[in-house]
Amino acid sequence: TFDSSPLTLSDGSVSFRRNLAADDISIIVETSTDLITWETNTATLIKQTHNNDGTLTEDWALPSSLSLFVRIQISLTP
Repeated sequence: TFDSSPLTLSDGSVSFRRNLAADDISIIVETSTDLITWETNTATLIKQTHNNDGTLTEDWALPSSLSLFVRIQISLTP
């Protein structure tokens, strides 16, 4: 499972929590400037913080853009 707590967007970064027990998923941060074309290699993982409650907070740096949309793609790993 994925902790569906809201994303935090601030100062060119996005943060979210993930459940450490959910080791059967992959998470990809995607960005777009037009909501049509989504890029997967534009965000960079900059920090992971263990929350001592079975979750991890990931902070991702986003590319600089005047207009940028962000989504998180979650999928089961085979």
